[in-house]
Amino acid sequence: MKVPTISRVLAAVTIMLVLYIPATAQQLTFTGQILTTTVSKSQVRRFNIKLYPPKASGKPILVTTSDAVGRFKFTGLSPMSYLLEIYLGTVLVYQEVINMTKDTDRKIDLRKK
Repeated sequence: MKVPTISRVLAAVTIMLVLYIPATAQQLTFTGQILTTTVSKSQVRRFNIKLYPPKASGKPILVTTSDAVGRFKFTGLSPMSYLLEIYLGTVLVYQEVINMTKDTDRKIDLRKK
């Protein structure tokens, strides 16, 4: 039986790590609920939520719309900071930097404004 050399073993381990690391990169989920009394229930689902990368690119990386009770969800996020913007129609009503280090659920209370 032929014994593999150290360099072959190291090459095999390196290949396994290169293939394994991207598959195990941490993917986070950001969920939220918009709380408001300033718009009717039929308008709650009209909130548009945009998530921007940490460097100002001018273009959101993810966009979604809240459901009938104001809930929304972004998945597949890398651990870093994001700019969250919430719009009612085309009017910006909320903005916050979200630091994603773990799965996060946030209540966004627009009733205070």
